Amino acid sequence: MKSTIRYYSARLRKALKLVRNLSGIMEVPSVSNFGELQRRIIARYPEKSRRPRILLVTSNGAGLGHLTRLSAVSRYLESETLIYTMSSAYKKIGRDPDTIIYFPSYGDLGMDGSIWNRFMQAHLEATIDAFNPTLVVFDGTFVYRGVTGSCRKFGIPLVWLQRGAWKTDVDKRSRQRHNAIKYCDRVVIPKDYGVVEKVDCGPGIEVNYVDPIVLGEQSEILSKEEAREVLDIPDGKKPVLIQLGAGRINSIESALEAAVLAVGDLGPDWLPVVVNNPLSYGKIAESVHSISYYPVSRVFNAFEFGVFAAGYNSVQESVAFGLPGVFLPNELTKTDDQVARARGLEAAGLGICAMSTSALRQGICALAEVKYRGSIAQRMSSVRSANGASETARYLEALVSAETLESKTRSHNE
Repeated sequence: MKSTIRYYSARLRKALKLVRNLSGIMEVPSVSNFGELQRRIIARYPEKSRRPRILLVTSNGAGLGHLTRLSAVSRYLESETLIYTMSSAYKKIGRDPDTIIYFPSYGDLGMDGSIWNRFMQAHLEATIDAFNPTLVVFDGTFVYRGVTGSCRKFGIPLVWLQRGAWKTDVDKRSRQRHNAIKYCDRVVIPKDYGVVEKVDCGPGIEVNYVDPIVLGEQSEILSKEEAREVLDIPDGKKPVLIQLGAGRINSIESALEAAVLAVGDLGPDWLPVVVNNPLSYGKIAESVHSISYYPVSRVFNAFEFGVFAAGYNSVQESVAFGLPGVFLPNELTKTDDQVARARGLEAAGLGICAMSTSALRQGICALAEVKYRGSIAQRMSSVRSANGASETARYLEALVSAETLESKTRSHNE
């Protein structure tokens, strides 16, 4: 009991310290409490260089999914962009630190959600006040009350970039998804190579579907020789990429071990390559080649095939950049239906769905056959669409242009 109390007391102290650093006060803050934040934003985005501006907001997630999608979109935007994120992994994307604002999630702070939301809203309002965006885009499965409230207060349109493939029970319970107009002004849904769906977002809301969103283009993918050199892959080895995600995948330890051992069993010339794995490899340590590279899709040509979790980004990147894979769905996600995505991918001939470690081993053995993975790669090539990041950017820029014109018309009439 005492150890439990000490644990939560430590979490509370951490939360209060972070809140003090963010606001300088202990009571509920207002915009005026974030002067230093506003000065930093204004210094980076001076009014004299004024172009239209878009604020990109991401929720917290188990990995980098939300942040990666908005980063992908931002590359095609002509408007100035600032990212506001709750993802603690934000440094991994390599963005200029002056163009990204981090606010810890309530989970990271160990704080009650309703209290956290008030602090976050004041912090976000200070950001909006200084940055003065024409449009706000939110990527997440739940639009925080503070995000909606901030946009409504400043009269700025809010676009919800909503990844699909929700679990059926979560979808049925979601008041936001099926009455979206109460929480945002427009919805953008990126398509999914593993799932075909039509989402009912409720009355009075514009819903725009775009092609699957990935970070990067084919022209940016390194050649096989370049990728192997960058990753220091030994000559004569056939590397297999193993990327099982940031969240818990059933028992990630057993899944990782099964994947590594299965690749090793293919023969001495095969090499399991694990992405940024935080675990102690234990008895499989000597056979693992560990890498840290973002975005890893840029070095896909180094690998024979991959072993992935079935998250949105991994699946879309596999198809978009032509790396066949075995997909082990994370069944413990709150919203994302990775089982449906992996099964749909397999049904379309675009990959292998593995619902157990034994199926995982079988899938790895199957993809070791050149002809089999070649047939999957050929199928990928036939269904591959344009990058939805560019399409999303064009849609957002059209909204910005319309909003700017409307604002000028209002000013002229006044």
